[in-house]
Parts: sequence; structure tokens; C-alpha cells
Amino acid sequence: MTELEIFKYNLRFQSWGELYLGCKAKWITPQDVVCFNENNKVKANEEDFVSLYLALDDSYHQFLEQLKTLVYKNENITISKNEDELNDCVFNYIPKKYFKIWELEYLLEAISLPISVSDKLHEVASLFDKMNYPEEWKPFLYYQQLFEKGNMLDENTLYQNLIDYIEEQKENFKS
Repeated sequence: MTELEIFKYNLRFQSWGELYLGCKAKWITPQDVVCFNENNKVKANEEDFVSLYLALDDSYHQFLEQLKTLVYKNENITISKNEDELNDCVFNYIPKKYFKIWELEYLLEAISLPISVSDKLHEVASLFDKMNYPEEWKPFLYYQQLFEKGNMLDENTLYQNLIDYIEEQKENFKS
């Protein structure tokens, strides 16, 4: 099982859509999804888990189709089959709310790296594109012309804004 940073904070996936996005973007594997279920890292009922586990034996495509079925069944959100098959850019058809846990995961990974604050901020800036330019990240992005009281924000302020944002997001996922 892939050990994610969010698990270190006792956070878990709240929806099948988050896992669908993770698999579709190839951030995790179908085997990871099953392991997450087995290790109580996903809010799921036993019936859903069994159907997902059985789909694992078929094919990657069937597994993704089963995940999409669970998204619709539990959240009444349809991920269009045509969009999914025709479009590699997951930003165009997967709802933004499913990206939030992944944004948090990658930010936690960035701040846990044994590198300087400056390098961590550069890492976060490179993640900005990967996460489809989340507006909420602007207060801690290195390349923004952020000014406070007429002065450009320094690295320490940007990093503190990042830490504050991460703490806020962790609290959101705990509730």
C-alpha cells in the first residue's frame, strides 16, 4: 500500500470520487484503493468494497468503471463515460471537490521534504500547475507579486501562509 502523508494525520478519503481521481491521474493504483479500504482509510460500506474488490480481478478499465458507479451511487455525481474516454485531462470533467484531498496530500509531501524553505516554496509552485491552479494557493505561491502593507512578502511569510493553509485544510477533513 502506498503510504500517503494524509494518513500520518489520521485523515482518510471521504468519497469514491477522490479515489477515482487518484487512480485516473495515476497517483495511486487500484491495488492501493483496495488496501486503503482494508486499512480503514476510506469511508466505505462492505457492499461497495466487495464490488470494488471483485472489479480488481477484471481490468484497470473495469475497476475505474466500478469506481465511477460507486461515485454515482453514493454521491449522485455522474462522471461521463464519453468525457472519460475521450479526454486525458481530468481537470475538464472531474469535479473540483475531489482534488482537495490530493492538494493537501501533495502540499504535505512538499513541506515534509528535507530541503530549505525556499526549495519547498519552489516545489509548491511546481505543484500549482499539477493541481490546475487552485485559487486558494495564491497567498503562499512563490511567483505571486504579493504585497502586504506596501512590502513584498518574504519567504518566511509565504511559508507561514502555506502552513496556515495546510492546518486549515487538515481541520476541514477532520470534520
